[in-house]
Amino acid sequence: MVCAGLRSLLAVGVAVAVRGCGSGDKSPDSTAPSTTLDAHSESGKSVAQQLGLDERTAGPQSIDAVISGSGYSLIGGIITPFKALPLDARGGVVHALAKGMRSYYQSSAFKQDYLTLRAQRKPVPPEYERTPQQELDAALAADRKQLQEARTSVLPMLPENSRAEVEESYKQNEKMLADPEMQKYRLMGIEAERQQRQADFESALQKWKDTYPEDPQPIIARRLTEFLALTEGIDFDAKLVDAGGKKKFANPEYEGKSWDWKWSFRAGKDSVSAARDVAKSWLSDIE
Repeated sequence: MVCAGLRSLLAVGVAVAVRGCGSGDKSPDSTAPSTTLDAHSESGKSVAQQLGLDERTAGPQSIDAVISGSGYSLIGGIITPFKALPLDARGGVVHALAKGMRSYYQSSAFKQDYLTLRAQRKPVPPEYERTPQQELDAALAADRKQLQEARTSVLPMLPENSRAEVEESYKQNEKMLADPEMQKYRLMGIEAERQQRQADFESALQKWKDTYPEDPQPIIARRLTEFLALTEGIDFDAKLVDAGGKKKFANPEYEGKSWDWKWSFRAGKDSVSAARDVAKSWLSDIE
């Protein structure tokens, strides 16, 4: 599965498996630990070894990209080794890695890792050590202290003919600080700011609930569905033409496709086919 907004040649291939969004055959051990990236491809090396992945952390690190749809967590470090694979080997790598990731996403380790991530992403409500009135009193005290410090440090340094004018401005500021009406507006400002922070928190909390629900399976299913829709009917025989040193599609319709679609094309038919096979299998299992 490709997570929304991916920007990589691996959007379909390795990204499918690394992010745990696709799957191969279901592993018989649904409680396997998060080191399931030791699945071996036909080369004899584990997929993790071929791509330089840390088997201990690849699974947990993929969760945020899957759930949020950001698609960036692990992609950078595996672009080069994936592109170095022979074209006819990429499909097998994708399938093997996806198979291992599916085992992880069906394990108790994934459940715990997801709960940990969910808790980490939960917004923190605003907290205050002072009441609005106490905050205002502290601000007024600080302003008065600043005025007094200006009197003792700045005023003596001024020319005598300008001291009286500056002193008068200090007095006007003191009167404003003591004005009940002005204090009322300042207190209203503090309360309004707190109300806005509370509203922002409640909005963030709702977004968190939507992005990181208690049960992540519907989101995983949605990502799978998005990938299948994106890669349906890609014309891998599409002609490319040179355009100023860059390759572009001869067909204007293809050239107007999304970046994800174009990278899916460049990942190759074998990679996409393997990704689609595992995505269909996993989606069928979820539904």
